[in-house]
Amino acid sequence: MFFFCFIFCFCFRICFCFIFFSFMLLNLAFITLFIFLLQLASIFLFFIPQLKSVLSSNLLSQFSSSLFHILFHFRIVFFFNFLFLSFLLLSFSNRCNFLSSINPSS
Repeated sequence: MFFFCFIFCFCFRICFCFIFFSFMLLNLAFITLFIFLLQLASIFLFFIPQLKSVLSSNLLSQFSSSLFHILFHFRIVFFFNFLFLSFLLLSFSNRCNFLSSINPSS
């Protein structure tokens, strides 16, 4: 009975880690896509002269400052998400190496 409980807990732990890492990677992918779309919007905003002539200069400066503010914050969030994911992957690989060193028959 203990063996089956151990196997169940081990399988549950592997599934949980897989789901957690999948959500982290999906989170990073969405943040990267959002940053790319914001940068693409800023390129279109600053390099198309027709859009500059339609918008007033005051509105354009307010929008550009808020856009760069959002970009800056999302770069910080992306950087810390990347660090957190790297830390998790490193700790998971260290745990796997530790378990393989305990059981040399595998």
